[in-house]
Amino acid sequence: MEQTLSRRAASDAISDQGWRYLLGALRTSVPVGSLVQAADVAARVVAACGSDADGHLRADIRPDRVVLTLQTMDQAALTACDIDLAHRISAAMRTVGLRTEPEIGTGAPRSVQLVEIAVDALDIAAVRPFWKAVLGYTDEPRVLADIEGNEACVTTWQGRDDS
Repeated sequence: MEQTLSRRAASDAISDQGWRYLLGALRTSVPVGSLVQAADVAARVVAACGSDADGHLRADIRPDRVVLTLQTMDQAALTACDIDLAHRISAAMRTVGLRTEPEIGTGAPRSVQLVEIAVDALDIAAVRPFWKAVLGYTDEPRVLADIEGNEACVTTWQGRDDS
């Protein structure tokens, strides 16, 4: 098992590569002009990761961008391998004239981001409509998602009041 990295160590290692540390993972976005180009970018990213892709990489392919997430999945944490993969992916994108970017201050419609809200309630079904209304989200299996399908990572579980 690889040693996990602290938030600061991971962030410092990739900040100049256009990646962000978000909730225990590294995220970036590659702007593209079409879904065809996005699929090509995803293929290049997988090739850059090689055999490590399956255990570390998630890709969200859209017509205007590819959002990439790295995390050592079997540890649910970041390791040196994830940092290496971020550098390899950024280099692969530069060779084809593209860039990895966190979309902060670029005028992009939204930055690479993730929101996590934990709701501990005795009756999840009773409080879920409130969170849907507040966040403007729709139902997806076990998560709430915005109208573009971006997960809010609203985690719900059945609480117990033993008092």
